[in-house]
Amino acid sequence: MRQHWFVPALVVSFAVYGGAAQAAKRGKKPAAAATPKATAVASPALVAGTSGAATVAAASPTPEAKPTPHAKPPAAKVLAPEAGAAPAAPTITLSPPATVNGGASLARIDGLVAGDVVTVSFAGETLPVTASTGYATTIVGVDLNVDPGKYTVTARVRRGRSTLVKSTELRVTDAKYEVQKLTLPKEKVSEFDAPTLARIEKEAKDLAALWPQWDADRRWSGKFIKPLPGEWSELFGGRRILNGELRSPHAGIDQRGKEGEPIKSINAGRVVYTGDQFFTGNVTVVDHGQGVFSMYCHQSKILVKVGDSVRKGETIGLVGHTGRATGPHLHWGVRIAGARVDPQKLLALDLPETPGAPAMVEDTAGDALPTEALPPALATSGGAQSASSTTAAKP
Repeated sequence: MRQHWFVPALVVSFAVYGGAAQAAKRGKKPAAAATPKATAVASPALVAGTSGAATVAAASPTPEAKPTPHAKPPAAKVLAPEAGAAPAAPTITLSPPATVNGGASLARIDGLVAGDVVTVSFAGETLPVTASTGYATTIVGVDLNVDPGKYTVTARVRRGRSTLVKSTELRVTDAKYEVQKLTLPKEKVSEFDAPTLARIEKEAKDLAALWPQWDADRRWSGKFIKPLPGEWSELFGGRRILNGELRSPHAGIDQRGKEGEPIKSINAGRVVYTGDQFFTGNVTVVDHGQGVFSMYCHQSKILVKVGDSVRKGETIGLVGHTGRATGPHLHWGVRIAGARVDPQKLLALDLPETPGAPAMVEDTAGDALPTEALPPALATSGGAQSASSTTAAKP
């Protein structure tokens, strides 16, 4: 029997899913993708001209606003092709055109002209759209509980008094995540007292409140990166059936790491949560904008605070084993418009660069932690320690 499985923290935090997943209840196929009216979106993507006459700032919620989950994605301003270019019919493509439950795909809408207003939907949910010259993009995240099948991704382009609708299919196959059946005596299964259960519930609600309130701006730029160089020690999506009871899936991924090893932000973003949680220990959540979040758990030390802007590759914390973990490692996960997505699928996407985005922090010797920042044993030996995450059973 393996020494580690999954972090129950993600049972409580990442198990509360939204976005497309809200339209795909456990064990049921989500409804066919709706084609919401562009006017139903407070600030859809606006294709602006290059003359400057229509280059108004993209609308975004006021600091006091609390947007309804995924109902009103923030605006994105798209620059039109060069003046004199003939109007083109919009097209929509997916890269890749097929994925798995827990996967992701980049949707790109081409053929946009000045004055176009664009919305994109998947599984009945309107997605946040990012704009660029003559085209727009959005990342489609498929929650790990979505059933295999063909799902429609629809782009609606309002051009003058007409609305042009273009759709394509995203094929979702079964990832066949591992299921492990265990039978343990009752005394080996953890039971929590009322105060602990109350704490767990509060911490889950604190995290669940973050996912609908993504940043209006797209902060991420280009491909996402691994937060550690270490190997994967536990993959995404696995489940346990413990004493006949199905437990929540492993909604993140584990990487091996040494105690005190620097953890890098997987892309540029803004820190929206830090805290010490019962299951996940020291946790940091980064909002990368346009519906993409990343979460880093079990840290020995958090090096950022809420409100900080971080660059891709910037050190945000140190590897540890706080919370319900039996050894140093990093458990991390991602959300895309509320969907729980395999981090490896996000890392595999070839994503566009964001104009004006801050440069990535290069991993150089100068970025390494000083010796005094490491625990004494590691400062002298530098030896690797194997990662091990918690289970629902007592040791």
